[in-house]
Amino acid sequence: MIETIFTTVVVLGVINGALAVFLVIAERLFANYGVCTITINGQKKLNVSGGASLLTTLNSQKIFLPSACGGRGTCAYCKCRVVEGVGPLLPTEEPLLNAEEIQNRVRLACQVKVKGDLSIEIPEELFQIKEFEAEVVLLKDLTYDIKLLRLRLTEPDEVHFKPGQYVQLRNKPYENVKESASRAYSIASSKDEPKTIDLMIRLVPEGIVTTWVHRHLREGERVTFTGPMGKFCLH
Repeated sequence: MIETIFTTVVVLGVINGALAVFLVIAERLFANYGVCTITINGQKKLNVSGGASLLTTLNSQKIFLPSACGGRGTCAYCKCRVVEGVGPLLPTEEPLLNAEEIQNRVRLACQVKVKGDLSIEIPEELFQIKEFEAEVVLLKDLTYDIKLLRLRLTEPDEVHFKPGQYVQLRNKPYENVKESASRAYSIASSKDEPKTIDLMIRLVPEGIVTTWVHRHLREGERVTFTGPMGKFCLH
């Protein structure tokens, strides 16, 4: 009986090991897309490594499409027109696109994987979105579950925005959260003070970024965010 159990465990271990090796080899052979070219608005060309989502790939090139959900395919903010080089519409995209958008080849950048050369179109104003570094100068409880986060810009040292726009704040790894994520928060300060911005952040149960802000972030630390984004503005 004991020998049978031992043999079964050994066989299962060998099978699992063989499958792991097979998956690694398959990934290297079949998921290696090499260098791909992304043409933006018929003019700008980017040579990038294939394999990641279009949203992540553009972010790595400092081109930031809005993505309030952090690339999870739920907010539908990262829409762009993919003219050439993309596969069929995915089931994760279809519910978030209307008939006109589908007809015009609009896709969700977070769901499109860069597997070859692509030609895309995005609004020119998105090129104005930047990545900022800032220092936490104030972290204050406003209520039991809302904190005021005041950031002083360091690089670049000013941000120019319209009332109603938002930024995407990126957390640092903590506890069991091993990777960074980004979430969208409205700017709660005046545009007449471009060297600082205020964010009012409510603690969301199990929220990756809000938990980091409420329980781990401290005054004097440096953070990163992208923006400004959004069209729901005071005109």
